[in-house]
Amino acid sequence: MIFHKTAIFALGLLASPLAAQDILITPTDLYAASVQALREGRPAAAAEGADALLSVAPSNVSALLLRTETAIVQEDYATAITRGRQAFWEAEGREATFTSARLVALAHARQGNDTRAQIWLRLARQFAPNAAAAQGVAEDYQFLRNRNPWSTSFRFGITPSSNINNGSASETTQPTELLQQLNIFFGRDPNAPADLSGDAQALSGYEISGGFNTAYRLRTTDTSGTFLTAAANYRTYRLSDDAREQAPDAEGSDYADANLTFGVTHRFIGRPGDLPTSLSFQVSQNWYADEPYSRSATLTGSHAWNLTPTDRLNLSMSLQRTVGLQDQDPINSFGITGSWTHAFSWGDTAQFTLGLRESDSDTLDSDYTSYRVAGDYNLAEPILGFDVGFGLEYEERLYDDSRFDVGVNERTDRTTTARMRAVVSQVELFGFQPVVTFEATRQESSIDLFDREYTRVGFDLQSSF
Repeated sequence: MIFHKTAIFALGLLASPLAAQDILITPTDLYAASVQALREGRPAAAAEGADALLSVAPSNVSALLLRTETAIVQEDYATAITRGRQAFWEAEGREATFTSARLVALAHARQGNDTRAQIWLRLARQFAPNAAAAQGVAEDYQFLRNRNPWSTSFRFGITPSSNINNGSASETTQPTELLQQLNIFFGRDPNAPADLSGDAQALSGYEISGGFNTAYRLRTTDTSGTFLTAAANYRTYRLSDDAREQAPDAEGSDYADANLTFGVTHRFIGRPGDLPTSLSFQVSQNWYADEPYSRSATLTGSHAWNLTPTDRLNLSMSLQRTVGLQDQDPINSFGITGSWTHAFSWGDTAQFTLGLRESDSDTLDSDYTSYRVAGDYNLAEPILGFDVGFGLEYEERLYDDSRFDVGVNERTDRTTTARMRAVVSQVELFGFQPVVTFEATRQESSIDLFDREYTRVGFDLQSSF
């Protein structure tokens, strides 16, 4: 393709006393002249040159990138976004793809569209040509994260589980008072164990879940910040073939649950040098099997203290009231949790947690006292490319009575949970790294019905910056 020299004069890219002459110029020369014009501070001339190139070659990635740059300099951000987005989809090389995404991010950021800019920065990170470019994207993203009043995260996962319905690990349970009377009537042992139905026992399958959390920074000062928060989560299940055989009438959606939460959080620094104190209030509604199940209001407060350069103590307290939407009795609960975190000289970290929870309700099996102890350990050095952490937790719940126990003994549940979390640090997708979690739980109860066993393998993503 050859352009007339008179066209170049009209663009103002070159100047020559030979204006009356017709001199031919190639697209390469026109592109070089346009780049030079931009360098010399003549973006309008550079834009006209890029437009001339695009008029005959609309998919020319170099011209699209040049037009994007000139539009940013001219503060024509709509054009910059349009041309930069086109360059991103037309680009074949890694560097051109990276450059176009970063330019679109810059155009959005200049307009104050920080959330859109952050999305394009994640696209740019995926195609970063080297470590320095990737680090530059991370720094830009962190800058926008601090500036952006909106903060949103999404999650989605498909998780195999050995107990999707919170079913019993036992096949039988103690008879209720009614069943005892029936056993006596029919001349059977009144304390003969009762067989549990297939859907009352543990069913295996897959958990399919998704949700989001978002926060809006409403007001900030040098020592405080107030945030509006919202979250939505949905979880449903797909039964395994074995579970379908065990409970033919059961469907995974029978155990689906959802949650919608709105709240406000206020963080403040009481005295210079103190760590922030956090206060939050949340209201939420829960659904079970696609039916409204309960509503709750929760007030939470927390504070942390740096005991030494390597030790931190955190204390949190919560008050909650839950009202049932299916004729359940209200539940009032109070919880207090303390945790101590220590950073070792070689980089590993450990956390030890103690928790107490009092749940008060007229429903016997919702009225209990819970004691919890937990320990977590995170390795600083990767193992075979995995950043690994381990955790062990024990909880004991004491009930004064249970409607499932006709005897005089209290109901006691003892639950032990072991978990492992591994971040695949050597794999990254759009600024996210895969996270694999394994969790095994065993609950032993004084009532066989509440014996539980779980194993879950989870897959998730977390931001790498």
